[in-house]
Amino acid sequence: MTDRNKKKVFLSLFAVFFLIAGLFLLPESENDPAGEITILVHDADDVLVISGVHPFVAEDTLHTVLERHYEIGVQSGFGGTSGHILLSIDDVHTDFNNNFFHIYKDGVSSRYGIDRIPLEDGSTYSFEVESVN
Repeated sequence: MTDRNKKKVFLSLFAVFFLIAGLFLLPESENDPAGEITILVHDADDVLVISGVHPFVAEDTLHTVLERHYEIGVQSGFGGTSGHILLSIDDVHTDFNNNFFHIYKDGVSSRYGIDRIPLEDGSTYSFEVESVN
């Protein structure tokens, strides 16, 4: 391996390290004091199957809002994580091995799961079933 290639590999690894560290070390935002959020759920065929507007308070999480209004299935500590992995919302199911819920907040992919994503009044939280492959 040439010195130039070694430098590229080192810089790439350095960048990836700081990207990953930044995701875990950045302070998470706090919830708004109260408000309403929109929940959208798309199935594996990208069909909108659930749409609802729900109130929240500062102490809520997306997990508690979902639990209050839908039948959800979660798994705790899946794969060494400390939060809950969302496996189903009403009749939309995933298995986390072949497909999963990709969470979007206002159209932007979320860095957090249902226990840590900040709730903001007027925001839309979309859950889209995506294939692992």
